[in-house]
Amino acid sequence: MNEVNEEVLSEVNEEVLSEVIEEVLSEVNEEVLSKITEIIKKRHFLSACNDEKLEYKMARRN
Repeated sequence: MNEVNEEVLSEVNEEVLSEVIEEVLSEVNEEVLSKITEIIKKRHFLSACNDEKLEYKMARRN
C-alpha cells in the first residue's frame, strides 16, 4: 500500500512539476520575446536615424 502511494505521489509530483516548469518557461519566453522586440525596434530607429544623417550629408555635398 505504501509503495502504491509513493508511486502515485511521484507521478503527481512529476505532473505538477512539469506544469510549473511549462508556466515559468512561458513567462520567461514572453519576457525574452519582449526584450528582443524592444531591441529590434531600437535598431530600426537607429538605422533610420543613420539613413537620415547619410541623406543629410549627401544633400550638403551636392
